[in-house]
Amino acid sequence: MVDAADAANIYSKRKAITAFFLYAVRQERDGECRMIGVLFRVASASGFDVMWKEIGPFIPALFDEAGPWTIVFVSPYVPWNSVLLGGDVVVKWVAAASEVLQVPYTEEVGQSVVGALLQIASHDSLRPRIPVGSWSWLNNRPSLPPLCLGRRMGSVAGVIREVQALGDIEVLKSY
Repeated sequence: MVDAADAANIYSKRKAITAFFLYAVRQERDGECRMIGVLFRVASASGFDVMWKEIGPFIPALFDEAGPWTIVFVSPYVPWNSVLLGGDVVVKWVAAASEVLQVPYTEEVGQSVVGALLQIASHDSLRPRIPVGSWSWLNNRPSLPPLCLGRRMGSVAGVIREVQALGDIEVLKSY
C-alpha cells in the first residue's frame, strides 16, 4: 500500500516527466533529438512505464504527431497488446525505425528498435504488419536490458519462427 507522501511523490514525478515529454516531442519536431533520448533514460529509471496504461488511447495520435526519434524511443514502452493499436501504428513505427537506423547506429537506438520489434511480433495480429526486411534489425544484436518487455515477449513461438528464418544461429541465441 502506498502512503500519502509516496503518492504525492509519484504524482509529482509523473507531472514533471509528462511536461518534459511534451517539451522533448516539440524539440524533436524542431530537429533537436537529444532531449527525447534523455527523457527515456530518466523515465525508465523513474518507473515511467507505469504511465503507459493511462495514456494508451493517445498513442496513435502521438505517432501521428511525433517524429521518428520520438517514435523509436517511445516504442519499447508502448503497450502493444492494446486493442487500440492496430496495423497503422505498426506501419508508422516501421517507417520511423527505418529512418532512424539510416544514421550511424547506436546501442540505445538498437535496444529501442529490437525491444519494440519483439513486442510487436509477439502479437499474432500485429506480426504480419512487420515487413520481412525489418527482421534484419536483429543482426545488430543490441543487448536488451533485463527488464525489457521485448526480451520476455520475444520468446513466443511465432517470434522464434521469424528469428529462425533469418538463418543465423547467433541471432537466435542472442534473444
